[in-house]
This record gives sequence, structure tokens and C-alpha cells, in this order.
Amino acid sequence: YYKHDTYEIIIPKIFGAEVKKDITVSSSGGSRRKWTEEALLEDARQKLTIDEYRGFEQIYNFSKEHATEMRLGTGSYGSFSPIFGNISDRSLFTLSTDKRLAFNFEWTAKVSESLAEEFKSKLESIGFSFPENYTELRPSVMTDEWLSKTADFIKVIEELQKSS
Repeated sequence: YYKHDTYEIIIPKIFGAEVKKDITVSSSGGSRRKWTEEALLEDARQKLTIDEYRGFEQIYNFSKEHATEMRLGTGSYGSFSPIFGNISDRSLFTLSTDKRLAFNFEWTAKVSESLAEEFKSKLESIGFSFPENYTELRPSVMTDEWLSKTADFIKVIEELQKSS
């Protein structure tokens, strides 16, 4: 109890059990982790069919051999985003163990609209299709769409490397 100006202020006291509220702060709804190469490949082996894993592994091995940097994801499922430094300082694509191949046009276009257009055009030539506002997106396709195009997709990246 105390007085302040013309006010009398009473401070209550509570007796008995106290319960503290647990406050959890999270930047996203899911758990995040830092993936290693071994954990990524093991996650892929567990989540993908044999054929899907072979395609995943082909793209991963090509990327590991030719990329200047391999960025591994931090999400609840494994992913990698290779940087091919002679093409762009941003990742052209992200491949995930949730079976998604994402084309990072939004990131690519921020660096070079013409590179995003060339990448889109080459991908369309092997059977992918994209909306008109593709430079504002990072569209993704599932294995039923990308798996049969694995070799052609790798050739697209090789062609971009040669033309850079």
C-alpha cells in the first residue's frame, strides 16, 4: 500500500500455487534444423522411392561437382540450393526431400531479368510451363513432373554455365 498524490494504491498479495505461463517464440510454425550432407541424403533415402532418390542424387551430385557453393536448408525437411557463381550469386533452384523442385525465378530476376528469362525459356523447351508473372514467384513441381526430365534439367544448367 502506498500513496501517490491524491491516490491510495493497494498492491494485492496472492497466496497459494503460482503458475508461470510458458511463452515460446518461433519464427515459423515448424521445427528448423541445420542440415548436413549426410543427413540430407539419408532423409532423401527414407522419404523418396528408389527412382525418385536416383533423380535427387543425380541433381545433387551434379550440383556438388559444378556449383561454387552448396547451401543446405534449415527446414523440417532436407533441401539444397546450389549457387553456380559463374551464372548468378543466387540459387537457380532448390531441390527438397518433400519431392519438390523449386525454380527460384524471383531471386534470379532480382539479379538479372535476362537470366531469369533465359532460364525459363530453357526449362519450357524441356516441357515445364510457368505463369506470366514467373519473375515474382518461385514455382515448384513435384517428382511426377520433374523426375522424367532429370537429365534434361541438368543439361539446362550446363548450357547456362557455358553461356555465362
